[in-house]
Amino acid sequence: MKATATSLLLFAALSLSVSAADPWLHFPPKSGQANGKKIVLVSGDEEYRTEESCPMLAKILSQTHGFDCTV
Repeated sequence: MKATATSLLLFAALSLSVSAADPWLHFPPKSGQANGKKIVLVSGDEEYRTEESCPMLAKILSQTHGFDCTV
């Protein structure tokens, strides 16, 4: 009984810490280069490696073109 209660308490503590993480990436533009526009990129992980390419594209758009990007 005591082991079950301890296990449940540990599980609850770990699930709270996992859910506190940000589920998205944010790439703000360089200072002085912001154009006031925001882009949200939505990716799936089935084809074309979008989980890898979307963050790369967001970084390029924010650093080079001044967009505020969220993946």
